[in-house]
Parts: sequence; C-alpha cells; structure tokens
Amino acid sequence: MLAALLLALLALASIAPQVSVRVNVDLRGDGSALITHEVTLPAPVDEVEVKLLGKPSGPLVAYSGEGPLTVDVISNGSGWYALIPFPPESFELTYASLSLANYSSGTWTVRVSSDYVASIKLPPEVVPTYIPDDAIDISAEDGRYVITLPPGEHVVEYVVLVEPPTGGGWPWHILAVAVAAPIALLVALRALHRRASTRALDDVDRSIIDLVRRRGPLTVSEVSEALGLPKSTAHRRLSKLARWGLIKLRKVHGRLVAELD
Repeated sequence: MLAALLLALLALASIAPQVSVRVNVDLRGDGSALITHEVTLPAPVDEVEVKLLGKPSGPLVAYSGEGPLTVDVISNGSGWYALIPFPPESFELTYASLSLANYSSGTWTVRVSSDYVASIKLPPEVVPTYIPDDAIDISAEDGRYVITLPPGEHVVEYVVLVEPPTGGGWPWHILAVAVAAPIALLVALRALHRRASTRALDDVDRSIIDLVRRRGPLTVSEVSEALGLPKSTAHRRLSKLARWGLIKLRKVHGRLVAELD
C-alpha cells in the first residue's frame, strides 16, 4: 500500500503544468528571422523548457513585467532549447535565427518545425507561392502577409516582387501579369483561409471558444457542464486550444481556469 502511494505521488510530481506558447516569426528580406515566444504558465515551476524554432544566431533575451530573466541555451539531437529558471506566470523570449529561410532559383523557402502555433510574418514586397493546406489563418499586417500555422513541420515559399526597370518600362504583358498576380493570389488566399479555418477547428472547439468568450473565465468542470462534455474531453480540448494560443489556461486555487487574452 505504501509503495503504491509513493508511486502515485511520483507520477503526480512528474506531470508538468500545461504551458501555453505562441510563436511570432518576423522574417527579414535577407532571410534572417526575429522570433518571439509568448509563454504563459498556469502554475509556478522551478524551471521551464521552451523549444526554439532553430539555432539562435545571437543572445536570447527573456523579459517579463518584472524585468529581464535568466536564460540558458542547450542543444541535443532533437533541437535547440531555452531553459528559464523560476519563471514568472508570463514572459516573452526573443532571439534571432538564420536557419529558417533559404534562397534558391528566385524562391525563398521557409521551413518551420514547431511544437506550438506559429505566426509567420513575411518580408515586405513579397508574394507567397506555397502555403500549407492546414494553415490556421492568413491575413495582412502593415502590407505584409501573416500565415498562422498549427504545431508541426511546415514549409512556406515566397518570391520577391521585382521593381520595374527605370526608363523603357516593362512590356505590357509582363506588367499585366505583375499587376494581376497579387489580386488573383489574394482571392486564392481568402478561399484557403476559409477552408483552413474550417479544418483547424471543429464545432466543439468553436463552441468552447465562444463559451469562454461569453462567460469566461471558466473551470474545466464549468465548460464540461455547459456543453455537456465529459470532463476528460473538456480538459483535452482546452489543453489543445491553449497549446494553439487560442485560449489561456491558468491555475486558480488549485483548479485550471480557461480565459481569453
């Protein structure tokens, strides 16, 4: 009996709190990337491990509302990681990387392997030529394409718009293609946006987000009761939505509470 109790306590101690991470990737024209991880913890921990998107090309900077944090960087066969001891409930981790984008034959190829939802902001004056079918969202910000991807391995490709040469101008047919291509692409992106959003979230996910938006913050039990879901299903769906950065989970008086930003 005592041995079984000790095993149960060890199992509970080994369960890590649900860490919510949202990644923003700001791509530059030279292929470099400024990457920011927005991290939220539901409960205090001695140390949190954050998987990086690639090899950092400089120092890592972690900040919270209380000031800068200590960051250690390690690498192993599965990638690069940042270790932050005694982190606050929420903080941002920022670093630069040269390992995401490669240029070949006029096309930039971006390869992203992330355990979290990642928003990829393309450089100015570029047109995406390949976007994964399971993209969560496609939008524009400050005239730049922003592609939001679910956790996993993804490839995004884009080309740089070439400025017309001075003097002489372009042949009319080339100019027509240059003008029409972004318009046609925008129509295609809007259609892809609708299809991707539908696939990424099912009716249960949307019901949970709508419920938390209207009545949150809510505990797992309250979500389960309101939507008629088993508690295990409610917990699993809330954990997934938190991993994707669509809701936040935090621990209040020993219970997980879901809320929107």
